[in-house]
Amino acid sequence: MKCLILTVTIGNGHNAVANAMAEELSSRGHEVKVIDLYKNHKFISYVIADLGFTMGFRFPNLANKIFINAKKKGKTPFPTFNKYVKKELLAEINEFEPDMIISSHVAGRLFVKKYSCLFKKPVKSVFFVTDFDVPPSLDKTFKDDYVIIPSPAFREELLANGFQDDHIKTCGIPLNKSFYEPILQKEARKRLEFSLDSKKLTILMLGGMKGVGYLFDTLKRLAAEPNFQIIFLSSKNAKLKAKVEKFIKKRKPAATIISQGMVKSVSDIMACSDLMIGKAGCLTCTEAIERGLPMFLYSNVCYPERQNTEFLVSKKCAIALNPRDNYIEVIKNANLTEMEKNLSKLKMANPAVTAADFIESIGGKAVKQDENKDSASADVATPETIENPPVASEPVINEDLETEGDTKSNVSDRNE
Repeated sequence: MKCLILTVTIGNGHNAVANAMAEELSSRGHEVKVIDLYKNHKFISYVIADLGFTMGFRFPNLANKIFINAKKKGKTPFPTFNKYVKKELLAEINEFEPDMIISSHVAGRLFVKKYSCLFKKPVKSVFFVTDFDVPPSLDKTFKDDYVIIPSPAFREELLANGFQDDHIKTCGIPLNKSFYEPILQKEARKRLEFSLDSKKLTILMLGGMKGVGYLFDTLKRLAAEPNFQIIFLSSKNAKLKAKVEKFIKKRKPAATIISQGMVKSVSDIMACSDLMIGKAGCLTCTEAIERGLPMFLYSNVCYPERQNTEFLVSKKCAIALNPRDNYIEVIKNANLTEMEKNLSKLKMANPAVTAADFIESIGGKAVKQDENKDSASADVATPETIENPPVASEPVINEDLETEGDTKSNVSDRNE
């Protein structure tokens, strides 16, 4: 089976899902190609990734009104953006001739819905919902339209929108397979390039590529607590990292603050931590779920992340941080053990494997050469080979990953 995966670079979440599925499907013998829809259109990329991010962060109420209105009307700007990539993307699709198009962003699904009539051959469409909420434009379905959701809580809404029951699959959000391999907290700490004090509460703060203004303010508010040790990850944001280190040098905080930029593995650091503070990006939250890591999430954020926060708070595995809260007291009063128990209820078996099984149930498994041989040669002992070996026709998107060389880790039995 030929699988084309469509992604859009907005942070790292959609690309990470695309990468995880490309890896899993390729390992099964399918021919896989990954395309970033707007990679050659700088202005569109700027509007959705930079301008959109800035609006969501600086003017969350305005961004939320726009998003809620889009959801009510079932309209987004992506059909307009897709007109600008129509010619080049149709050429790539018709050259590759996929059997299946998998979209980790709604823009890909909308492209298939609009232009599949121009494809050389019929395709089946699979769309991953990558937030804990149903996005705009899923109000109307079409033939061979399938959707994979992170929680059964959204099934009823999709059924009401016209999706067939067997076209909906709940399996979670695919992560790199290393996230599902167990590691104890003490073992993960040995891998780190810095030391941690086992007597202090370890707090992970994630700055990400663009950084989040709330994080630095939060860091300053937590710095007065001597029993905290804070791992602050700035990723590639050199300005944020410099700002944190200047604060440490000048203020000499009571808390231990470990400032890091790019790290070898966020997985290991999550395994070493007792809780996480940040915004509710669905990928980061899913990683925290797999690590059993309680989350303290900002409530004053744009709509999708606000919905993620509300969902996780409703499951009692996260706490929403209000800007007026005394963060030190909120953390000290939290029942982290109870939150960890609730997180374990949200864990799922490797979603990439489950999703790939679902995709193969729709489109078929990779065909083996010996299955096509006639009976006369059936008894000949030959090595089992795959008819369609994995092909990296398009490099898997990884430019914006927050880690380098992700190592295998998990936090099953974190506190042992």
